[in-house]
Amino acid sequence: MESEDRRNPYLILGLPYGSDRADATKAMARRSRIARREPEFPYSLEDLTWALNQIEAQIDDPTSSLDTYRVPADPSVLDLPPGPGILRPPPVRMERRTEPPSADEIAQLISEIHLDCVDQLKETIAENAAMELGVTPAARSIRFAPAEAPKRRRGFLGF
Repeated sequence: MESEDRRNPYLILGLPYGSDRADATKAMARRSRIARREPEFPYSLEDLTWALNQIEAQIDDPTSSLDTYRVPADPSVLDLPPGPGILRPPPVRMERRTEPPSADEIAQLISEIHLDCVDQLKETIAENAAMELGVTPAARSIRFAPAEAPKRRRGFLGF
């Protein structure tokens, strides 16, 4: 009987075909942590559990599933040979189509980079200090307005 499910449990867990039970368990743990942390991860915990169960079933009874696509045991066979060739032509230098930047433009760019670096450094220092002091993320987002200068009090006679 042919399976309707076209998923490959080895690919879901990121393993080459024929991996053993220990490797499958480690891959399941590794991929589960990724699935919990990253909302963009393409597989759910249910998918990962299914994949681990499928691999364990295939280890226990190799004839249980004969329709699993076999990923090459040696992934290096898919690597391109080094150096230029038909699939990797050498780079061709293009002629410049824009004017080179002036010294003032370069100085302005360096100044902007410097300011960005200082801002990033300030944010990092503030975040690290907040973590050390145990300040919650909500409290870190509070920004205080600069205080106004105190009003002068008038003396006893009003001046």
